[in-house]
Amino acid sequence: RKALASQDEEGLLRELTSAVGTLGDEEKEQQLQAFVRRIEELPGCLRDYRIWLQEKGIETTNMRAMGSAEGTMHVFAKRSKNGRSWRDAGIDAMLRAMVAIKDTLPI
Repeated sequence: RKALASQDEEGLLRELTSAVGTLGDEEKEQQLQAFVRRIEELPGCLRDYRIWLQEKGIETTNMRAMGSAEGTMHVFAKRSKNGRSWRDAGIDAMLRAMVAIKDTLPI
C-alpha cells in the first residue's frame, strides 16, 4: 500500500512480483501476473499526472489527485447524464453553456 500510495512504481512492482506464487489460486495468480506485465508495459502509469503536466508548463495548483478527479467525474457524469452516453448535439450544447457561464455571457 505504501508503494502504491507514494506512487513508487518500482517498489510496487517488487511487492507484486514477490506475491506471485503465494496466492494459492491459479486464476488469481494469472491475474496478478497479467497485472504486473501491464504495469511493466506502461512505464510511468502510476505517476501523478500533475507532475507530467507541470513538466509541460501547466499550472496544477488547484488540480486534485487522480483518484479524487475520477470520483468527481463519475459523480458529474451521473448527475448530468443520468448514466447515459452523450450525443454530439448534447456535448456541443453543454460546452457552449460552460463557456458562456465562464465568460459571464447570457446562455
